[in-house]
Amino acid sequence: MSREWVIIWCEDSAILQNALKFIHRELIRVCGGKADWVLNSDCPAIYLQTEDGLYKKDGAPWEYPFHKIALQFPELRIKVAYVVEAEAELQTLFAGSETPDDSLIENLEKELGEITEAQAESIEKPAPIDTSEEPIIEQPKEPELEAGTTDHKPGTLLWKFETGHGVSSSPAIGPNGTIYVGSEELDRKLYAINGKSGVKLWEFET
Repeated sequence: MSREWVIIWCEDSAILQNALKFIHRELIRVCGGKADWVLNSDCPAIYLQTEDGLYKKDGAPWEYPFHKIALQFPELRIKVAYVVEAEAELQTLFAGSETPDDSLIENLEKELGEITEAQAESIEKPAPIDTSEEPIIEQPKEPELEAGTTDHKPGTLLWKFETGHGVSSSPAIGPNGTIYVGSEELDRKLYAINGKSGVKLWEFET
């Protein structure tokens, strides 16, 4: 389970709420999975914690989404906490404004850290093994499917996605199954698509 998270904050809650609307409207994605932004009105800040990990390039978070937010709202300060390798300590990077002071998010950052430690402990500590003798009940085996009766046999169309123009290169598949494909000429966009459902995760114009 990942320990990675993002906090975006400023001293004006109205700007923060506009930034949250911008993120949703522009379909800005910083990670895979179902992680959603949460509004914390005490800071004020919005934050996101992901179990699937942040999108990365060369081991560091992909900076494009954060730069896009900071370009639109220069008053925002963005802190990203990420792990380079498994079992490594969290590292952080910043984007956007150099203000406001980090003290505004001290409590929120501590809370996210505590959640992270609890998740790590739940993974590291195996459940106790019950050594009491109990009768072994053999579970019935599910019948094997005959050839040609699988849910999705080879060559079955699972989903399709229409880009804005032609595609001349092969799609790329990310480590979490996300599919990336570029569309040329009149469209000039890169799309990220959920490999299981075919739902668009995000797009941006190159």
